[in-house]
Amino acid sequence: MIAILLRAALLVLPLVAVILWLRWRWAHQGDPEMLESELGRLRITLVAIGGAMLIVLLALRFTDNDTGAPRTHYVPPHSENGKVVPGRFEPVPDAQPEPQEDPEEDGAPSR
Repeated sequence: MIAILLRAALLVLPLVAVILWLRWRWAHQGDPEMLESELGRLRITLVAIGGAMLIVLLALRFTDNDTGAPRTHYVPPHSENGKVVPGRFEPVPDAQPEPQEDPEEDGAPSR
């Protein structure tokens, strides 16, 4: 939980710093038109960055289909004959239990 709050704070702190800086500039310069234009550019920039992040997030979410289907296992990258073979998912062979032999059928005495 603390890690999530720390990450959120690291994301929000730069925005808070910019907003505080703009308010300080407005209070010390007294030119509200310049502040409004800078705030407008800031809003546009933040919306553009948020939109780009959303597009990237959705693209990664819906195009990353290499997560492995059910009944598969991951074979990590390895070297074969001096060449690197990339990692892949392979189907799991159907596991059939081997029939166990009854010790009495082999003629072995039972204890």
